[in-house]
Amino acid sequence: MRKILIAGLLLLGTTHAQQQGPALPAEVAGIAAQRYCAVRMLPDYHFGFSYFARLRLSPTCPAGAVGRVRKTSTLSTKAKGARYQPVKPDGSAQYGGLFSWTLTRNGDNIPNGEEWTWNRWRWEYWDGSSWRPAQ
Repeated sequence: MRKILIAGLLLLGTTHAQQQGPALPAEVAGIAAQRYCAVRMLPDYHFGFSYFARLRLSPTCPAGAVGRVRKTSTLSTKAKGARYQPVKPDGSAQYGGLFSWTLTRNGDNIPNGEEWTWNRWRWEYWDGSSWRPAQ
């Protein structure tokens, strides 16, 4: 009888947990609420085949919001039929597992030298739903 009672309580507890839905950890809930800003790219030190990209958050960006940026190739793109489109960072160990860099009013985590950009690459920012070219 005791085993049946314990089994019934366990079943009731799992049914109740399923009705409420899973609780999100605090870290995940904070990421979901993150506000993303547009990023401006200002070419500086332009040489014939490359330039130094100055990345800035949009002036309309609210306090506490961030910009997520990456570099992509414009020469080899999936839209043109390529099987692979080079992207930096690509989530590899070389980039610490990151798929984008973070830009805030106080700085960024873009590695030294990555701001130097070939003319065949462009900077993109994440708007919360898709990647858009930095203006």
